[in-house]
Amino acid sequence: MPYLLTLHDEPVRVARMTGSAYRWVRAAVAWHVMRGCRHVTAVSPYLKEELQHRVPADIVVIPNPVADLAFELLDHDPRQVPRVGMVCNGWGPIKNGERALQAFAQVRRQMPELELWVWGQDFERGGKAARWATAQGLDAGVQFKGALPHAELLTGLSACQVLLHPSLEESFGLVVAEAMAMGLPVVGGHHSGAVPWVLGSAGLLVDVASPRQMAQTLFDLLRDSERRLALSKQASARARSQFSVQAVVDAYVNQYHQVLVGGSQGGTL
Repeated sequence: MPYLLTLHDEPVRVARMTGSAYRWVRAAVAWHVMRGCRHVTAVSPYLKEELQHRVPADIVVIPNPVADLAFELLDHDPRQVPRVGMVCNGWGPIKNGERALQAFAQVRRQMPELELWVWGQDFERGGKAARWATAQGLDAGVQFKGALPHAELLTGLSACQVLLHPSLEESFGLVVAEAMAMGLPVVGGHHSGAVPWVLGSAGLLVDVASPRQMAQTLFDLLRDSERRLALSKQASARARSQFSVQAVVDAYVNQYHQVLVGGSQGGTL
């Protein structure tokens, strides 16, 4: 029976960065599955470039979709007094939460009224991230929201004016696209996998391994309401044209048609 395989991450890179035996097992399974596939998509050009040599067929890029709710939340005023949002699922090296908290603390020394709202697993009140931040004296102005239902997270994020995305590796970066749909300018990593492609010219790229660079870029953006407004318009327009549910559905329907035309050449698992 024909089938379509979608690639969502680079399994060996993730295994190396986490050092997890579980991730190495997943990587081995992934290599086995990919070897016989004739119809394959990847969620970003970055991921296609990383994995094309492992797949016998040409990989088609179809991004992840952004929920309609994110576009409906495009009603905030980016010229308001800024609040920074951040979404990190997991307190570990890939998500780079430590450096992000250090960067925010540097900005807050110059903008004492500033707040950071951060969502995700391990970022709940009293969780791993909060305990570390308190021990380091970096918890001032930080509201640890933790893991919330998706709609509630998006609603909270829409109350921010900038998204700080410190992740070192993203095969796509859905929260980046969601923030763009809401008109939030994004500060992300210029070497963080697919992040530069997702952002296009609708955000600012920095070395997220450097708290100083993140802090300076964030500070400059927060002080420049006109630049935030311009980036907001670019971000929402790019998200709607590239990452809306309708755009992604149309791309998949077309790809499914190609798979069915290929018939038995879809491969087997």
